[in-house]
Order: sequence, then structure tokens, then C-alpha cells
Amino acid sequence: MSDNRYSKARYIRDTNLGLLGDPTYRCCEIEVYNPDNINIAINGTIKFICDLYDMNEASCGNPNNANNGTIETNTSAMCKISTPTNPGSRKGIILDLGDIYEIKNINVRHSWKNAEVYIQNVVEISTDGLNWIVVQDSSIFGDYTETEDGLNIEVPYGIGSVNGDGGTANIPGKTIITSSSKPINKNIIWFEITNMSVTGRNKKDTVNKKYKLKM
Repeated sequence: MSDNRYSKARYIRDTNLGLLGDPTYRCCEIEVYNPDNINIAINGTIKFICDLYDMNEASCGNPNNANNGTIETNTSAMCKISTPTNPGSRKGIILDLGDIYEIKNINVRHSWKNAEVYIQNVVEISTDGLNWIVVQDSSIFGDYTETEDGLNIEVPYGIGSVNGDGGTANIPGKTIITSSSKPINKNIIWFEITNMSVTGRNKKDTVNKKYKLKM
């Protein structure tokens, strides 16, 4: 498959603040599909994460049930992490695929039987586990009601790029990739482009100026 069509990732990070009145993170299944529509998440390694306190205090369980190819319906058997000391903390999982792959789409399923709405759910991808690209952020696009079908995320390629020589597209607090002649993430409504130098387009040789683009 062409490198020009698909973003690449080794790590998938899914986090949220839990439910209103219940801070527990619960994942029924996470699926990651390559361009051939093969779920490459199966049997990857799951790591629990939490941002506000020592993970030794966390109550974690059933990591293998997050990516075993079966949608878990038993709440007690779901991959989960609770935060007894800091209920407002962001927590969740990092899925390590074991190698860098081209990614077409990601499907994330949390517990859904009670029409749960997880607060500020964020899904990110990374090639190195250090630099992350946001592909879904419900604090921007709105919290959503969980369903049995899960949240299907089409991973855009060439996220945030419009310029022809590797300039930087910038959304405050978010990391996005730029590269030559690739479209902007269609979900981003407004953002600023800085340090542009574009030849043969609407702007020429523009340096250190900012432009707002509307999709």
C-alpha cells in the first residue's frame, strides 16, 4: 500500500474521564484496521495509564479483553481502570501493536448497554510512544453516546498539511503532522498555518505569517 495514502502508527492511546458519577474506564474492544481491512490490534500489548496518581494505586483488570477479537458484554470482565483517589483523572489504555503499521481506521468500544457517555474521550496514535497525533477528541467534537457498534474513526493521512515544503500546521495543545501535498483533516474547522512557503499556489513565498483556513 502507498505511504501517501495512510498514516502510520505503532501505538494507539484511548483515554477519558470516565462517566458522570462513575470514574471507571471500561473498554469492550479496540480494533485497528490496516488498508487490507485486517484487524491488527488482536494480541497486541495493553498498558494501563492514568495521569494524576501512581498507577500502583489504580484498580486495573482484564487487559487482554480489550483486544482479543471478541466484544466483551460482561461489565465485570471488561478491560477497566478505576481511580479511587482522583475520580477526575484521565485514564485509559495504550495499545502497542508491536511494530509500525499503516492504519486505515480505528474502532473503539466502551461499555454501552446503559447508553453511557464517557467524558472527554480522546483517541491518539503514535509511531514512537512519545509524540502523539489526536484523531478523535470529544472535548472538541462533542461527547457521544456509546453504542454496540462502537466509535469508528477514519484515520486521516497527511493530517494538517497544505504547504509544499514541510511547514508546520498548529492547533494549540494538539500535535499534527505536515507533509507535502496532502489534505487537511476534514474534521478540523479552524486552525492557523505558520511559517508557510508555498510555490505555485494561491500564496507565494509567504514566511512567518499566519492564515486561518476554513474547511
